[in-house]
This record gives sequence, C-alpha cells and structure tokens, in this order.
Amino acid sequence: MDREIVIWDEPDREDLRFFSEDEAVEYILDDIDGPLPEKITICGYARMPISTELFHPLENILDDLDEEYGDPGGDPFEPTEKMKEAERTFLEVVQQEYEPWACEEVCRKEVIVADWVKENMPEWLEAQTKEGE
Repeated sequence: MDREIVIWDEPDREDLRFFSEDEAVEYILDDIDGPLPEKITICGYARMPISTELFHPLENILDDLDEEYGDPGGDPFEPTEKMKEAERTFLEVVQQEYEPWACEEVCRKEVIVADWVKENMPEWLEAQTKEGE
C-alpha cells in the first residue's frame, strides 16, 4: 500500500466518516443492537489519484481564441512546442497541488471484536458483566 489512508469505515459506504481505525470500529460496534459479532470488517480509503489525461486546457484556450480572434475561413491555430511544454508543466502542478475529496478503498481489515474491546473499551466488558448479574 503506497497511498496514505485518510478515512476508515465499513465496506461499501458512500458517506465515509472516520479518521482512524479505532474511531471506525468504536462507532460501528456502538451502532449494533444486541450481541456484538465475533468479527467486523473495516476498510481504509485513500484519496483518488488525479488523471490529467482528461483535461486539455491548451486545446480549449486555442479553440476559444480561434473563435474570437481567428480567421473564420482559415485553419485553426496550431500550438507551438513552447505552448505544449507550458501545458504539461501546468497539468503536473495541478496534479501535485490539487487535493481530491473523492476516495477509494485501498485495504480491508478483519477486526476481532473481543480483542478490540478488551484493548480499547474494557468498560464495555464491565458494563456487560453488570448487566448479566
């Protein structure tokens, strides 16, 4: 896994909610009515990589310029090498600097509930013992 996990949650959720594994497990378990399951699955989500292949800013700009300033009966303006290099540089900077909100699943973990509760929420075990008395 080479991408940083930024959010954790249950599999197949659309509204991702938790910034740590433990926070995700706690809230998932807290929402369960009745006895806790033996295991649960949580997923780690990383920001989606940006593909700049879909964007053609130079082509779009030249089309607009040709529409406003070009020869109506002539050929469209052909980009120069300097323009193409500037576009490549621009797209690289956008790719490096833009932080997408959209995330995608990059890992799944099985959590043994009893072990997690014992380590992270021992008061839940105490409460269950008191309820059973």
